[in-house]
Amino acid sequence: MTKQQPFKQFNLDTAEKKASDLETQLSKSTTAYVPETSPTGTDLSLDAKLTEVRNTIEQLKNQKLREQWYGPNKTGEEVPPPPEGIITKGLSALSRPLYAVAGAAESLLGKGSKPGFLENINANMREQEGFGNLLGKFGAPKIVSLPLGFALDVMLDPVNWMTAGTAALIPRTAMGFTKGVAKEGLKGGLTLAKVGATSNLQSKARSILPWVAPVKTASWVGSKLGEASAIGRTLTAGAEKYRNIISNVGERAITGAEKYDTLMGTNIYDKLGKGIFGISDLNKGKTLGAKVEETIRKMPPIGIGKFKISGDQLVDTFKYSPAEFNKTVELKDRVDQLAKNKNIILVKKGAEGETVFESVNDFLKPGAPVKIAAAVKNQAEKVLSAGDEAMNAPIRVVDNLENAKNLLETAGEDYSLKHLIKAYEENSIGKTGVKWYDNWIDKQKTKTLGGMLESSRLSGVAKTLGIFDKVKDWTPLKKIFDVNDEYLKIFKWAKVPANPASHVYATTGNTVFGYLAGMPIEDSRLRKYVYDNYQFLRGKRGAQFLKDSFFNDTNTWFNMMEDNPHLFKTVFGFGPETISGRLPVKQALQRFHPNLTEDDVSKAVADMVDSFQKRLDEAVSVEIKSKKTAEEILKIQADVRERKHLPSSIQTLKQLAEKGGGKVSTFDLPSGWGASEMGGGKILDNFKVWAEKNKSKSPAHWIANSVLNTMPNHYEYIDQAFKLGNAQYLTNVGLTEESLLKLSRIIPIKKEDILKPIIEKGQKLYQLTPKKAAEASAEIYMNYAAMPDYVKVLRALPIIGSPFFSFNAAMLAKTGKTLIHNPAVLNKLTFLMNEISGNRSPIEKATLEEKYKVFLKSPSVVRLSKNWNVDLKNLIPYFTMNMLNPSQRKYSETLPGVIANTIDNSPFMKHPIGQVLFDYIILPSILSEADRPQGQFGQPLYPIGATFGQKAFYGGRSLAETAVPGVASYAGLLQPLVKAVGVPDEAIKYYPSYGARQIAEATQGKSTVGVTTKEDPVKKTLRALLARSGLPLYPLNTEFLSKQNKKKINK
Repeated sequence: MTKQQPFKQFNLDTAEKKASDLETQLSKSTTAYVPETSPTGTDLSLDAKLTEVRNTIEQLKNQKLREQWYGPNKTGEEVPPPPEGIITKGLSALSRPLYAVAGAAESLLGKGSKPGFLENINANMREQEGFGNLLGKFGAPKIVSLPLGFALDVMLDPVNWMTAGTAALIPRTAMGFTKGVAKEGLKGGLTLAKVGATSNLQSKARSILPWVAPVKTASWVGSKLGEASAIGRTLTAGAEKYRNIISNVGERAITGAEKYDTLMGTNIYDKLGKGIFGISDLNKGKTLGAKVEETIRKMPPIGIGKFKISGDQLVDTFKYSPAEFNKTVELKDRVDQLAKNKNIILVKKGAEGETVFESVNDFLKPGAPVKIAAAVKNQAEKVLSAGDEAMNAPIRVVDNLENAKNLLETAGEDYSLKHLIKAYEENSIGKTGVKWYDNWIDKQKTKTLGGMLESSRLSGVAKTLGIFDKVKDWTPLKKIFDVNDEYLKIFKWAKVPANPASHVYATTGNTVFGYLAGMPIEDSRLRKYVYDNYQFLRGKRGAQFLKDSFFNDTNTWFNMMEDNPHLFKTVFGFGPETISGRLPVKQALQRFHPNLTEDDVSKAVADMVDSFQKRLDEAVSVEIKSKKTAEEILKIQADVRERKHLPSSIQTLKQLAEKGGGKVSTFDLPSGWGASEMGGGKILDNFKVWAEKNKSKSPAHWIANSVLNTMPNHYEYIDQAFKLGNAQYLTNVGLTEESLLKLSRIIPIKKEDILKPIIEKGQKLYQLTPKKAAEASAEIYMNYAAMPDYVKVLRALPIIGSPFFSFNAAMLAKTGKTLIHNPAVLNKLTFLMNEISGNRSPIEKATLEEKYKVFLKSPSVVRLSKNWNVDLKNLIPYFTMNMLNPSQRKYSETLPGVIANTIDNSPFMKHPIGQVLFDYIILPSILSEADRPQGQFGQPLYPIGATFGQKAFYGGRSLAETAVPGVASYAGLLQPLVKAVGVPDEAIKYYPSYGARQIAEATQGKSTVGVTTKEDPVKKTLRALLARSGLPLYPLNTEFLSKQNKKKINK
């Protein structure tokens, strides 16, 4: 086989001239293109030659593009394996104990890759083959080796033993034996070990049995066929019998577990919050993290010059803690409850004509100056017309820090002043909330151009030119910062909620968050709660769902919303009053005021419609607040009729800001992504309002509204639905002992946080109180309102900042907690991915070593079949922590290369403009000629030998892409139509969307830079669509091996 020669333009020019000559000859023929005329032999010969020449031209153009973008093909080039980052190394180290066990089993069974016992153990820790691989070596089919191998991986994983403790079979049996021997000798040890092993296996069987047989399907089919059908009766009876078996197994497991705990001298409440081997106790604050934090807080102030920072400030600046944020919010709820107990309503400001006391001391402390006379005078008419209702109405007091302190101190409450001060901090929409940074930005915005010219001694030049007086009052920095803020909002909107892939990532990411915390994500009831709440948020669930979820008689959600409205709002993204407004007025009045009779309620509702005539006051006289409640409910219901869906977190934030004059207190900040990341974008908000008003005018307006409003709302609903669904599952269904203990290592759970255990279908479940369930959701999922100061500054910094750093910071904290308290779940995901991938054939392994396939060796890639692989990097959150992953740019080990990689791995220069500046200006200026500038994924930024104009074009295109929504990628599907109207394929490179270019080129069977590939265009287009939708699939075609691997085969 001849070696491919480097591309020469002369060869392409020659081929194109030859094609032109052949086309001319054919055009002159009187038979070649004439209808109903047979072509001559000469015509056929010329056409065959033209086809051959066109193929040559296509090959030469592809070679030209390949060499322009990737350089000449270097035969025999050694390709290094993908570099390992901290995450990859950590997961590998965590899984090695299991692979050591599997390696020992391989060696003992004669299936090891190395002859020696220890040698094979060491080899398998590198090869990372689990028990599914071992079963495959014995010929077990994938349908058997995958589930059974995964079960053995989990059961025999020493890390799982360490994490689960007595919830895992082997340590449960071993600890039972040890305890029994200590108490009653060998017989006692064997007895207790048997009780432990039996109850554990029965519990596992109770969990597995529902998955073995399709009971629900059989029951459903039986019900459809009916009693008249023999098959229907058989299926129904069989399903019921199988359910009874499951229930009986579960009940025996519960009895055995209770017996085991009794003999061991322990119970579930003693185990709550205990870490691995009981070495830490979250409920008592005795954890590794708490000890480190305590040590840092005690450090003396450190700093350089005037800048000093104490240990307390250091922790508060860098610590991400939803629990601390919740304490702040719950303290405000406590203040409101104390006020309510004294018939006080705390308000920011009163309505016109209302009397609002400035200080709570005016009537709380004996002898204090109470200005009752003024209050009565101002409300005289109301008192005369409304009688007792006005006299007994709650007193309104200004809601501020001093009054909150007075209420807490008068009640003798023990509270944290730091949390209270934080709760009452006012947050201006569009600002970070970090005072020193916001003040510095405000100061820069006030600087005039005249002042800057004076300080730089350039004012003389400006005066000489006669422009100083014209420009001296300009505030250019204000313009720059304001434009940056507006631009970042558009960028974030385009790349997150307006990107379909982000919706997929949010769904899988939240699922993984729950799994990391110990939630049973395999339980269909949990998934149903999430789905139903997603539909509820969209306005697709009615009052019955609302009543069943929040206002039924078996839980205490109603009390939680009454006592902790701010906690409810911050966690779930909307206020409890929004929920009460969705009940029909009649039901709402009965729920809030159970003392009202049916007749009273009917009269009250009728009078509400009649503008509250006198009879309403008589009808609800038994409940002072009824009239006000009815008015509020009617107002909310009017809003509900106008907008069926519930507000997203950003909509809630805007509502609060409107009431607070552009400011929102910390205790009211919703924890969702939109509220923290999208507040203050006036330009984008104006487009949103325009789209909402005009959505019915045309399909184009409808699409605009979908992208600007519907997609962002639905993106936030995903997060809100997971938080709501998770909390409702914890209160209405409950957790098994094993899941509860895992969760108790993540958030403090005490006995009083647990409702009475229930036994359902052979499972003992522990339900949490709604307040604790809300706290759990706040901890399990992302809480953007709890971000530390350094994150708030980094995501707002112009040019050198990192707009999406919030996720990395929170994910780092979550992964760290999981690694310390629940490391087995990380292993379980690793084992499952490895078992699904299975064993690769020798040819597959050889193909993976080739230059453009080596990326498929990444630990986040799962082999679905022989030819297909999926990269789960963006679907599993901890794989996306860029700061802990190696840079995908590959530079030489020179100083400029090291500097480039260091910046790339840092959180700096991730601002969209900063990234473009870094890629197209900074990198080319510091790198040596041997290093080509690369994008953040290691891709070439522009062709080799590109001119200044070409580089400027690609840089400008990259900048334009930052404001194009991800959903625009699908426009690439129109490429065949675009081509049909005469637009050449070369126009694709001008599309300001990588996704659109990818799909458009794929429809032509080409790569993103326009090189024709061997992949079928339809299959390639489908892959491109899936990639833009969040599921990137990659083929591993072993038919097109490199020359080196073909030589190995021939040998």
